[in-house]
Amino acid sequence: KAITLLRPQATYDYLRWEEDVFKVIPDYSIRKDYENNTANKLGFDRTYGTNNFDILYENSIVEYRNSVDILKHIETFGGIETFINSPDTFYTQVVDYTIPDISHSPFHGQTIKNYLDGKGTPNIAYLNGLYQDPSGETENEFIRRKIDE
Repeated sequence: KAITLLRPQATYDYLRWEEDVFKVIPDYSIRKDYENNTANKLGFDRTYGTNNFDILYENSIVEYRNSVDILKHIETFGGIETFINSPDTFYTQVVDYTIPDISHSPFHGQTIKNYLDGKGTPNIAYLNGLYQDPSGETENEFIRRKIDE
């Protein structure tokens, strides 16, 4: 068994983006991002089915936020070796209160890697300069190795 993740999101629970995924970026605010980036606003509106940002703070949405929290789903995989690839084609810096490609930032991959490391789950990760796996194993090599096991 194996899992490969290409440009993953760690979670669609947008509150966790601020609390976990982008916590390493000083002064990052998911609300300011929503207010200043049309593409990110559209992604939020599609994910939550509303253009009311404040819905994130309502108790009625907690169950939905939990259901779209990928990290919680990863826990059910039970230690399956994982390959994470967040390529270097995406922005990682805050520009005018926003991360231009927030949905595909390598910080999502880093959050997943840190989570897997904390669970003792083997993983290979390439995260846009944030981390490069010392094995050098490519995604195709990983898949071939897992098929041959």
